[in-house]
Amino acid sequence: MDEGSFDMDVQLLPGVSLDKSVEISRLVHEKVKAFPEIGTVVSRTGQTGIAVEARGVDKTGFVGIFKPKSGWTTAGTKEEIIDKMRESISAIRECRLVSASPFSAESMN
Repeated sequence: MDEGSFDMDVQLLPGVSLDKSVEISRLVHEKVKAFPEIGTVVSRTGQTGIAVEARGVDKTGFVGIFKPKSGWTTAGTKEEIIDKMRESISAIRECRLVSASPFSAESMN
């Protein structure tokens, strides 16, 4: 089942300040939102979706929702859009995209 969303993790250099982490996360957010296929994007810095698991400010997780496919212009598949997002984010030299993938019921099993 296609859930119409994606998950993406960004890694910064260890020891990065919170202010710098927030600045870079905003840049990543802007680059992702520049794609017309993306509706909503939210991020969490320093924590995962599991309340008991903490991580440093050098790691930010993003979750986004794709708009309906009828309005897509950048690419024909979610994987192609994610590849283009990866390329766009790679221009931010302070960060590295660790993982990005579309959500589906199959990927959660």
